[in-house]
Amino acid sequence: GLGLVRRSRLALQAVDGGVIVALVDVPLLVAPGPPARTASLVDLRGQPIRLADFAGHPLWIDFFATWCPPCQQETPTLEAVYREHQADGLVLLAISVQETSPADVQAYATQYGLTYPIGFDATSAVFKAYNAYGLPTQVFIDRDGIVRSVVRGPLDQAGAEAQLSLILPP
Repeated sequence: GLGLVRRSRLALQAVDGGVIVALVDVPLLVAPGPPARTASLVDLRGQPIRLADFAGHPLWIDFFATWCPPCQQETPTLEAVYREHQADGLVLLAISVQETSPADVQAYATQYGLTYPIGFDATSAVFKAYNAYGLPTQVFIDRDGIVRSVVRGPLDQAGAEAQLSLILPP
């Protein structure tokens, strides 16, 4: 089932077999179940990225836009947490939506020194496949391809680590 927490001050709560991790006063949605792995997109050079290529790896998908202030605020945190857990097999795939050109996104990646892959979702097909509607939206998928959590809103370091504990080995 789906569970929505609004203005919650909970740290961790089980709901219908899923898990909701709530940051203070940030609404979060959980949609446990298999992800839409059939969706595809291109990277900033126009090369295809197939989400199925990441099967067997814990996958953190970050839907963002360069013009989104909360996305800008969390970008350094995402890079730091990714670097910390990359050796654990973590794949962080950022997917840029609602952008005018890959060049704009590449400038953003350069500005922040991003080392994780970035997809350019020109038609928002992948964004829609995950039923995302706000930015940023984070999707955390375990090694078996099961969505363990979806977070709508920015993450800080503690929030990111809490989500990763659901998909990374102990």
